[in-house]
Amino acid sequence: MSTWLALALSYAGFAFLAMAMKRYALDMLGYVLTLGKQRAARVTGTALLVISLVLCVHVWGSSVGSTVWLVLLTLSGLGLGLQLTYKPRQVILFAMVLASLGLTASVFIAL
Repeated sequence: MSTWLALALSYAGFAFLAMAMKRYALDMLGYVLTLGKQRAARVTGTALLVISLVLCVHVWGSSVGSTVWLVLLTLSGLGLGLQLTYKPRQVILFAMVLASLGLTASVFIAL
């Protein structure tokens, strides 16, 4: 279950990082974010990726966890790339749902 949550967090992290880029923001939102919002999207995306790494290392240990995290990054990047190609407007909704689900579940796993 934690692996699925880490996958959801990494997808959401990549989506926020993509939203900070001008090209993908135009595809996803229809407009370019301001400089402050771009920075916030970068920080949020990076934080979500770090949380997914911590979750993988917590569950699998340091050596296997980092390898699992790299595999999850590959899968989430592939999924995001395909979704940006065919349904770019739905990326934001999907990322928000996955991020909120992943963060909520991560808090319960940490307890």
